[in-house]
Amino acid sequence: MMISNQKIPKSNLTCDCGCKNQRCASKSTNSKRQQKEKILFLCVHNKRRSIMAESFAKYEGLDAYSAGLEKDKNENENENNKIDEMVVLIMDEIGLPVKQTPETVEEVMNDIKGVDILVTMGCIGACPYVPSKKHIAWEIEDPEGKDIHFYRKVRDEIQRKVIELSETLNEYE
Repeated sequence: MMISNQKIPKSNLTCDCGCKNQRCASKSTNSKRQQKEKILFLCVHNKRRSIMAESFAKYEGLDAYSAGLEKDKNENENENNKIDEMVVLIMDEIGLPVKQTPETVEEVMNDIKGVDILVTMGCIGACPYVPSKKHIAWEIEDPEGKDIHFYRKVRDEIQRKVIELSETLNEYE
């Protein structure tokens, strides 16, 4: 089911990602979800693509995280610790929240203590070695500096890929 450009219905349940979506919340509270494989979406700065992928994956009930290779070396220090505002806007259009602070792969790996599936978002040549059972490479163009239509196109592409990944993983439950 594609959800682009329409709000995702809300419920009284609250899921791990905070979206209060009935489908997402019921998946998050399902005890089988506690045993799900950990998925890490990795891109360069954790400000756009990996953030969207994490949000969609959590909506699908997956145990998902996102990280970047490095902190953005922006001249404005406050901008280094913010998600791209365009990402917040286009994800809000469809009712999905996104985390608000970029994290490096080291920060995330210290918190989650390992990952089962690593999904790189177009940084294959620059990505560090992250131990995982499976590595998936998605070549998704970074929308930085592009117009809102391009951001939506990237969002929709990420959504399709996350749904495909979720369906593949659900086949093995």
